[in-house]
Amino acid sequence: MSNISAIYARKMTLFKLFQSGEVSEKVFQKLYNEYSGKLSDLLNARVRKLEELRRKLDEVNRRLNEIALNIEELSVRYKIGEVDLGTFSQKSEKLKGEQRELEMMARNIRSCLDRLERLLSDKAPIEIKSMGDDLRAAYETIKGMVSEGKIPSEVLNAVKVDVEETIGFLDSLIRDRREREKALREELETLHVRYKVGEIGIEEYEKRKKEIQEEINKVWS
Repeated sequence: MSNISAIYARKMTLFKLFQSGEVSEKVFQKLYNEYSGKLSDLLNARVRKLEELRRKLDEVNRRLNEIALNIEELSVRYKIGEVDLGTFSQKSEKLKGEQRELEMMARNIRSCLDRLERLLSDKAPIEIKSMGDDLRAAYETIKGMVSEGKIPSEVLNAVKVDVEETIGFLDSLIRDRREREKALREELETLHVRYKVGEIGIEEYEKRKKEIQEEINKVWS
């Protein structure tokens, strides 16, 4: 996962360097394609690993269900006198031992799945926001440079789809936080208007303003 994050970061840094004129078109295209290829390989490997872990988790869960039924069946056979206490205890302990091992295995698999499913999980929300904002700003600048004839349109067209998909992907990771921040800022604006028209006093205004601002700060923490 950290490798995926690193390549995303490199692609964005490269894009910004190109936008600022620090990288030639040829080098930009070569490195951008190289990083895109590596990222594609890593993402495909991630998908394969996710599928493997999900299959393994299904197998573990099936066996856990079988063990639960076996334990129940053994208990019934003991209660009706079909098996003696010694046999019951021996078989029951063996099944429960396997059950404990499988439950631990299932927890570990779920933990791995959780990490793999959350792309860029090693990045803080504010870092993801910054990555998206920086890429979007650089992209808009380059589009302007193309319009002005400073950069051939072919260069931008070659990466346009990938860049827009990356921006969309980064936005999707923090969409809930952006919406929460927007709602809080609208609430703050409404509060300010209520104060201006005399609906609330300065003390209530300052108190609520501080509370809302603290909530906004928490959104990206």
